[in-house]
Amino acid sequence: MPHDSGPHDHEDPDDRLGALRLGDAARVVTRSVVGRRFFLADPRSQTAPGRARLAEIADELTDPAAAARCYRRMNLGPLAELAAAHGRLAPVLAGVPPVGGATGRRIRTELETNGLGWLGDAEARLTHALRAWDALYAAHYGVTEAVAQVEALSQALRVCRLAELAYSDGEPDWRDLADAMAARPMVPAEIYRSRQGHRLRPPEQVVQAVAVPLAGVELDRSALDAIAATVCPATMCPEDR
Repeated sequence: MPHDSGPHDHEDPDDRLGALRLGDAARVVTRSVVGRRFFLADPRSQTAPGRARLAEIADELTDPAAAARCYRRMNLGPLAELAAAHGRLAPVLAGVPPVGGATGRRIRTELETNGLGWLGDAEARLTHALRAWDALYAAHYGVTEAVAQVEALSQALRVCRLAELAYSDGEPDWRDLADAMAARPMVPAEIYRSRQGHRLRPPEQVVQAVAVPLAGVELDRSALDAIAATVCPATMCPEDR
């Protein structure tokens, strides 16, 4: 298992997926128009082998039927407890920074009280984060069940990042934790543009929840609205080959 660099904050420049259910409590992420914006990055986007794997994933998802089959094989049930923890952690980071710090300790206590102390293990945390990223990419490519879970998947990724900070050496800064709580996942260019050169306009729920890079900047809704959906050549999930 590779070292857990985890989802990173980037300042602006049943046991299946169906088990992720937040019901009416799921919220559509709204974009802040002021202040700092931070993104979560798939750690695979930070290395050449990782980027190659992301390009392979994009190719696997270009065929809708194959993408749906891939999604339904994902074991994402365990992510439901991570998404649920997001709501319990939010009050810890609400308002103004506390006097005396120690917010990281409070985050660790909250996680451990709710049976999520295993997030202190870098390999376990990375495994769950990568599952959430893969499911988010399925949503990006329009898999209906994944689209319905995009907010839960985003929350699970935020909790993984909070845990990475909380269990790091030293006491994390309150601002870093608060930024991680509000960060949006950044869909890497390898996913957004498959090697066949096609660009797919994601579903609206995905547009609301994630950021997409284009020429080094975030691709926002106005740019996405100008992109027509394309029909891509069929590719197969690894299990179907």
